[in-house]
Amino acid sequence: MSRIRRSPQVIWDVVDGVMVLCHTDSAEFFELNPTGAIVWSVCDENIIDDVVERLQEAYPSEDHERLTADVWDLIRSLQEAGLVQLQSN
Repeated sequence: MSRIRRSPQVIWDVVDGVMVLCHTDSAEFFELNPTGAIVWSVCDENIIDDVVERLQEAYPSEDHERLTADVWDLIRSLQEAGLVQLQSN
C-alpha cells in the first residue's frame, strides 16, 4: 500500500474557490479541479485506498474502479510535477 505525502516544496491555498498549488523551487503554479482538491486535502493522512473511499463518499454514483484509476492518474501527474511523493507502508 502506498501513502501519499505532499512535497515540502509546495505551498497551496484556495483562491476564488480554486485549489492553487505552487512549487517553490520552480515557481510553477497548478490548479486542481474539485476532485483533485479533495485528493490534495487528504493525501498526507491517508493511503491511496482511503483517498478513493473519500471520493466514493463524495461521488457515490461513480464507479469504484473508475475512481481508483482517476486517483492513480492524478497522483502520477502530481508526482511527475514534484508535488507529491509516494511512500510504501
